[in-house]
Amino acid sequence: MTSLKTVTKQLIINDVLRGTASNNDNKNSNDLNPDWRVLILDKQATTVLTSCCNMQGITTEGISMVEDLYKKRQPFPSLEAVYILQPIEKSLNCLLADLNSDQTMYKAFHIFFLEICPMESFDTLCEVKHKRRIKTLKEINFSFIPAESNVYLLDAEESMKFYYNPQQNDDGKTLMELQRLAERLATVCATLGEFPSIRYRAGYPKNVVFAKTLERKLQEYKTSDQAMGEGPEKLRSQLIILDRGFDCVSPVVHELTFQAMIHDLLPVKDNIYTIQSQNGRTKEILLDDNDESWKSLKNTHIAEVMQKVPEEYKKFLESKNIHSNKTNIKDLQLMIKKMPQYQKQLTMLDTQINMAADCNSAFKKIEKLCEVEQDLATTVDSDGEKLRDPMSQINPIILDFDVFTEYDKLRVIILYILFKNGVAQSSLQKLLQHANVSSDMHSIVTNLSLLGQNVISGEGNSGNQIPRKNRENEGVRYKLSRWIPVIKDVMEYALEDNLDKRLFPFQLNRLSETGYRVPTSTRYGWHNQGSLPRNRPKIIIFVMGGVTYSEIRSAYEVNSQQNDYEVIIGSTHIITPQRFLENLKEL
Repeated sequence: MTSLKTVTKQLIINDVLRGTASNNDNKNSNDLNPDWRVLILDKQATTVLTSCCNMQGITTEGISMVEDLYKKRQPFPSLEAVYILQPIEKSLNCLLADLNSDQTMYKAFHIFFLEICPMESFDTLCEVKHKRRIKTLKEINFSFIPAESNVYLLDAEESMKFYYNPQQNDDGKTLMELQRLAERLATVCATLGEFPSIRYRAGYPKNVVFAKTLERKLQEYKTSDQAMGEGPEKLRSQLIILDRGFDCVSPVVHELTFQAMIHDLLPVKDNIYTIQSQNGRTKEILLDDNDESWKSLKNTHIAEVMQKVPEEYKKFLESKNIHSNKTNIKDLQLMIKKMPQYQKQLTMLDTQINMAADCNSAFKKIEKLCEVEQDLATTVDSDGEKLRDPMSQINPIILDFDVFTEYDKLRVIILYILFKNGVAQSSLQKLLQHANVSSDMHSIVTNLSLLGQNVISGEGNSGNQIPRKNRENEGVRYKLSRWIPVIKDVMEYALEDNLDKRLFPFQLNRLSETGYRVPTSTRYGWHNQGSLPRNRPKIIIFVMGGVTYSEIRSAYEVNSQQNDYEVIIGSTHIITPQRFLENLKEL
């Protein structure tokens, strides 16, 4: 199975760093080692590289220092320099300043562009003062963040504003933003070697504009690399464009898998979780897939995490010939503090125990809220009965000023509005008033209409027209996790060749039938399966305006259920419920 992190890391290491290594045997003892090079990055390159490479790995490849392109730098005329940058005005101007400098900045210049560089910029580089020192000038087509093995991000949270706010519909500015995002998304396809057929949700007008823009960008990459997308398997690959309005339930409902809960309920920032060490100092832990134990637990339901973490701890104790009958989280936390000799090995386990305990504590406070959310999201109660009086369920939530936060109440109000497909203006005002929602937060609810949802009855918005799959035969394992993100239906419809062609038209040519049929669900158990075959055709999902952790989990589940296709999912950014509400407020 393709790993975006692995592919992109190999690209940086092999094509950029090893590809520019010097074999100069005429070493001057007075100079720095000529095999060492300086790595110079602009803002986008820094974001991209830190997502897939670490400093130790970069140093191993002969990089003596990493510098910021935008800052004043000391010349190293005895060293070669490797530049990685976007071909944008600010970065190009800094590069040109180095190439036209009166003093020799570096012995040689190896220049790599993250995207296709305009021809006029190439022409300018041919006229610089130190043009003879340019040894490499190449486009590496890599302008996205490989967040996980099957997840990519375009690092463009601001897309919500220009894509959904009608007041920012300046054609020139909007087109520039669409071109920028299309360029980055095209580099995802280029990195994977894919030239997919493009499909888009027809319910939002800008989707077709973006699809056409992306098509033109892919054609540019195809022109420069004719092998892109070649082969019988790759001919079946699809890229599906979704606007965030296709599913507004998943971004607000409480998801009870480990990673989603941590980011929703705990103070985690930039994937860093802070814990208190034995001496009372705080310790920052990076939640990263390089840790296999975290990778195996992150998409696991919290009920299973509470069982597995103690089991992992007991396995560790047995490996050290330490016997204990402790099974609950609190006892384990105390035991870890009494074993300082194993602190390094126990760091991640300690983190997981802390996070599991914190998640469980937070969950106990919102358990009733989760039940109400699931009923509203699925439109039925835990027994499968149609909801008769949802207002009687949400009233205890919105009138509770001790347990539930303003954001909690906004989430349940949004779910109620989506359940009703819009409410009367007077009813909305009463809901917000009774919940004591501050006036500056009202726009969070009303701006849902900009995503195509009916907030007020009779607004005439299309809402979500994607038919839901019948999953009655799959059963429900957890009553508070009955909601299944709409995106999972979209993925499976695409695999089955049953994705409605009116709701999801092709930008160009129609694909042949896949011949695939989705098997029985393996929900919450997919992460225990072995690796999957490589070189399968891809279903590349792109969500404009943020993707949720539950939707990312769904992609992994679909991959685990079949071997015919590989799903790659991405977006402008990852959204937690609070981040989604904040994005709505800013529209």
